[in-house]
This record gives sequence, C-alpha cells and structure tokens, in this order.
Amino acid sequence: GRQHLNIRQKLYSFYFRELLFVPWIIMIVVLNGFGSNKVFSWTIITSSLNHHHHLTSLNIKRMQYLNDFNLLLRNKQNHGICFKSRQQRQLSNCHPKLYSMIEDNDVNYYNEEEEISYYNYDKSYTVTLKAIAASGILHDNNDERNAIEESIYSACQKLTEQGILTTSSVDGMDHITADTVTYIPPVASKSVPGCTGRVLLLQATIITSQNNNDTVAISEEEEEFITNELKITIAQELDDMLFQQQRIIQPILVSITTDTTIPITKHDVTSTIKLEDANEVMLESYLEFIVTHEVEQYDMVVPILTDDDEHVYQEEQEEEKICIPSLQVEVDGATIVMTTTTTATAIEQHQNEQEGVWDTSSVLVFDDLVSDDLRQRLLNVVLGKDDDNNNDNDWDDIQNGPDPTRWQKGGLMDLPTLEHLEEEEDVEAPGNSGGGVGLSDEAIHDLCFQHHDAIQEFETQILSNIFPSNDNNPNYKICRLPPNVVLGETVSPLTANAPIAGDVYSYHIDADPNMTPPSPWTDIYGRYMNRSRGKPRFMSCLVYLNDEWKYDEWGGPTRFLDVATDTYYDVEPKPGRVVIMDQDITHSVVAPKEEGSVGKRPRYSLVWKLILHPVREGQDMTFRRFHEMNIWPKPILWGSAQRGNEDEHESQTDL
Repeated sequence: GRQHLNIRQKLYSFYFRELLFVPWIIMIVVLNGFGSNKVFSWTIITSSLNHHHHLTSLNIKRMQYLNDFNLLLRNKQNHGICFKSRQQRQLSNCHPKLYSMIEDNDVNYYNEEEEISYYNYDKSYTVTLKAIAASGILHDNNDERNAIEESIYSACQKLTEQGILTTSSVDGMDHITADTVTYIPPVASKSVPGCTGRVLLLQATIITSQNNNDTVAISEEEEEFITNELKITIAQELDDMLFQQQRIIQPILVSITTDTTIPITKHDVTSTIKLEDANEVMLESYLEFIVTHEVEQYDMVVPILTDDDEHVYQEEQEEEKICIPSLQVEVDGATIVMTTTTTATAIEQHQNEQEGVWDTSSVLVFDDLVSDDLRQRLLNVVLGKDDDNNNDNDWDDIQNGPDPTRWQKGGLMDLPTLEHLEEEEDVEAPGNSGGGVGLSDEAIHDLCFQHHDAIQEFETQILSNIFPSNDNNPNYKICRLPPNVVLGETVSPLTANAPIAGDVYSYHIDADPNMTPPSPWTDIYGRYMNRSRGKPRFMSCLVYLNDEWKYDEWGGPTRFLDVATDTYYDVEPKPGRVVIMDQDITHSVVAPKEEGSVGKRPRYSLVWKLILHPVREGQDMTFRRFHEMNIWPKPILWGSAQRGNEDEHESQTDL
C-alpha cells in the first residue's frame, strides 16, 4: 500500500535487536573535509556472528520520528497551539521544547518486520565524503555553514555512540568555502513549484576490505546501506540544528551519491560527465533532478483524479458548472511574514522574508454541489455499507449511537481547552485526553486506501472542479495529504466524524505548514505561513452526510474561532453541504444538544485533508483573483479579519 513508502526503492537502515549483544565492529571511515586536505577517521572492529540484524526502508526511522513528534504536537496540552495567533506561531518555530522531548523519549526508530542481511561483518569499510555542491545555502552565513559541518561530525559521532562506529581520532575539517564547493542559488524545479531548493550534494567513496586487508568489491546493497545510514543520520542532525538550536534558516535536502558521474541532457540526448568536470549549470540541473526524484519517491504530489483522466468513467453532463460558494468567511486576520519567492538568490530571499503581509484564513461554504444520491453513497462508505443497503446486521444508530464495530470512543481527538496553556510539563497519552467518536484504524485504512466509487465521483466531479480554472488551465494541483510524509501516520488523508450528544470537543487546528515537524516534506518545501505566495496551501474539505438535520433543535455546528477577538462563527451542518477551510484555522466540532429529540443520533461528516499545490513559481495562493473576476461573492470579514479592510465587509451573520 501507499502507506508503506519506498520499500520498492531498496533503501535500507540498520537495526541491532539486542544492544547488549551487539558485536564490536571495526571499520575505517574517512571523511574529506568538503574538499580540504584534512580528514578525520573512525576505526571500527567487525566480527562475524550468527546474529539477526534488521535492514529496512530508509524512511522507517524518520517516519517513526515524525509520528512521535506529531503525537506530541497534537496532544501536548501546555502549548495550546490552537490558541496562539499566527503571529505567535511563526515565532515559535515548531516549538523547540517539543522537539527536545522527542530526543529525550529514546524512541526506537527501527522496524522489526523485515530481516535482510546485506551488511557483511567480515568486511571493513573506508568511506570518504566530499561536498560537491550546495544550492540555496547561505555560504556567507558563517553560523549556518558551521552548523552544516558540525552536523556531519555529529552524525558520525552518533553512529559511534550507537555502537555502529567507534571513534579513533578526529583531525578536524576546514570551513566550507567557495573554493571547495560549488554554490548555486536555490534550484527552481519546474515540476515542483514552491520547493525551497536547498540541497546539499555529497559524494561518497566506499572502499571495502576483508579481514586479510585485501580490497574487495562492494555490493550494491552494502553501498546503499552505508550511504543511506549516513544520509538519514546527517539529516536528523540538520533537523536538530534547525528546530532546536535554530542555527539553520530552513531545512536542507541531503543527497549522497557514490557515482563519479552525473547525467546531462543536451538536445534530447543523455550522456554523463564526471562530477569534477561538471560546471554550475550541469550541477544545477542535477540538483533539480534530486529534488524531483525526492518528491516522486515519497509521493508528495499526487493529484486527485479528474474528469480528464482517461480511466475515469464520465457520465454525460449537460455542461460544466462553475462552483460558486454560498458563503466565504475570512477570520484570523494578522500581519505576518510571507515567503515571497524561491527563485531569488538565497540572500534576496532571506531579506524578502522579512516583509509583512496582511493575511486572513478562509472558510468556503458550498451548497447544492452534492446530490442526495451521492451524499447517501458517501454515507454508506463511511458506515461500511454497500450502496444497495444489503447488510445483514444493520445498526440502529439513532437509538444506539455509532456502530461500535466501526467507530471507537477517542478516535476523534482534539487539543484541550485554554485552561491548560503553558502549565503542565508532562505529555498525556492520547487515550487520556478524552475526545469523541472516530473511525477505527481498520475503517480509516478502508476509507483511504480502498477504491470507493462515491469518493472517486466526489473527487473527480466536484473537488477537482471546485476552484475556477483560467482558460481550462487548473489553478492548483489538488492533492490528498500524502500519507506519513508530512504529519506522520496518525493523520490520515481522509477521516470521518460522528459526534453525539454529550461529547465534549476542544478547539484545534488541523495543520500549519509553518509548524510541520522534521520530515521529507520540510526538506523539500521548508516551513512557511499558509497561503504564502508560490507555496502549497493546506486546506481541509468536509461534507455533512446526514439525510436530515434539524439544526434549530439539534445544533451541532462546526465552530470557527477568531483567536484575536475571542469570537466564533458557526456553520450549520446542512445535508450535503461542503465546507472547505484552511487547516490553520482554529475550529471545533460542536456536539449535538443533549436536550431535544436528537437522542443518540450521530452527526456524520466526511473529511479530506488536502494540499493545493501551485502550478507555477510565485503563484498567488489566495482566492483574491476569484473576487476580482466577479466569480465569487464578497467575503464576510469576521473578527480580526476586519482590521485589514474596515470599509469593505459584509454583515457578520451566521449561516
């Protein structure tokens, strides 16, 4: 499945099952100081043991790290992330305190499911690392440059502490200079608009020898293991420099190659050239390839199916309809720092990022898009029924609440209330934080990774067309949140809610790209404020699924909080209504009223976690142009959103 990333890529990492019985290893590791003549080395002793060691997918460690980080981020009560203004959030930089908690938890980042013995304990290895090129890295920023050097040192030392390496001596490494590394402005990949373009290319030369010191050939699997172990450890050290010590301004994508040549294409003919002979243009093209490959490897940009896809069945339609929202509400106004471009030089980009921009978060409400038939079929998917309603054990959810075989208490988790801000120091387990009824893990997997006609129809005929196109050219690549890559496996691209009377929910945010934890995603796109020009925009889409909902009697709205003014806006859960909202909006599920005739009737909704990718560099990711084209009605400016335009706002009324 897509949730098991990169197994096909044969990217392996190393695991010792029992540390007390780990054999001493002898290995020579020589790192060339980014082109300098000084080196430092580690001496390791290796012995043959009939011991099971685990080599698994490269990303397993980092994905586990990401899952644990996000678990703390979503359940750490004292930080009250949802109650911080976006100005406060952009200064908090993903909460270094949370980052340090992950380090202190001593989490095992290895997966024990797969046993592969590619590592040969009868061999010793000599590894030489040399920096070839660096793009988008401030080479005139001594602190960032030194932090990169220290990360490479620290990565090898950490492997030593884990028992994989034993330090013999460290002779030092010269500073990275323009004389030893080719510096390139941030690479701008045409296929990956919005990437930061910060890439560090290292060349690894690996020499192996047997116990008798005779040089022998190294297998492809051994080579992959060594380079990937170095890559993931260096990446984690860079994460530490960024999130905890804050000595790096944005994440860096580390790439380690053992090849002595790189491919070049001229006039549609591909050839190779030695790394040492490659000029800046050739290296820039190769770094762009590295970025594109990383995005493809982790399935970061996979657009939802559209009507134009040949394999999507299309029913005859009279004519294409333009989706016009019944309502647009802007909340949470603030003057924030926006990334203005990724194609400028690193220095220009750093200066431009200091500019303040007035910004608001959006809530879009669409009615009459979802037919009653499609709404019912979507509800059947959520309930695990077939479309013909031929089910042997139909559950009476009006009398008994959600079916316990598909739903579980605590499956819908929100962050706690304001009273817990900045007080407690311990992280509570998820099960202790309350929460409402959510789908079971099995139901989530079925929802996300199995084919459902109703979900495909909604994505192809409604969601993919919900934003007006310009001359048949899409404004965005609309993608599901890539599983595991951004926020870990605890956040699925699709989910469903079933609040019932008596549930208690708290305000929360779905996500904020300025607070994403260390991950392959941040290596590519960095951290930035949502709606930044030319950067992917995080949005959620929910559909209300009940066939009947008496709002005046039963309540149960979705509530959006304007933090600065402590006022909220309620959206009524009309059957078939579609709500699209920015993921950094503070909001809450409101449980149905306990009084009245609602009983244990759940208020069902289906939720997509989406990322809107730009289709060109520097693209305006707001919806401003839709209003300028007179396609959408004027938005309601709610609470603090009025401050940016006091004279042009509609009346503040609930819908």
